Amino acid sequence: DLKRLLHGNEVQQDLLGFVTAAGGGLSVRDLAELTGASPWQVEEDLRTTAGRSFARRPGEPPVHLLAHEQLHGLAVEMLGPRLRSYHERLDRWAITYRTRGWPPDTPRYLLQGHASLLAATGDRQRLLNHVTDARRHEAAYSAFGHHHASVREIETAQAVFLGDDEPD
Repeated sequence: DLKRLLHGNEVQQDLLGFVTAAGGGLSVRDLAELTGASPWQVEEDLRTTAGRSFARRPGEPPVHLLAHEQLHGLAVEMLGPRLRSYHERLDRWAITYRTRGWPPDTPRYLLQGHASLLAATGDRQRLLNHVTDARRHEAAYSAFGHHHASVREIETAQAVFLGDDEPD
């Protein structure tokens, strides 16, 4: 199934790339925005044979991830250097929402989840900017009704920075 996605149409390749790069947690709307496809096409690809590798996690809105951890590891390996371009595209997507001041329609992934990607990829400056952005914290509080996600992201960033041989 992963091979079919890797050799599928551009949208299928992008679905695999973005879900793998993000570590999951992207909604149909997020994936449509990132791929440039219609939400209908994204939904269709996630439900078809090409979509058997994806799982849907309930929530509001429901989000998509790879069906299990082994698939994620294999997808990372198969995407290889192409994965970096998906990380960069996710970063540019986040910047558009930051520039807009984290409006009410900000994707939940950017309010809860993107910091993990930044920590995993070692993008320290973006991680620091992301977790210390007060407007994003306000948007996350409005979306979730609490600060738990923001606190977890700050703790993730602290672990990254405190893990240095000589923490700043």
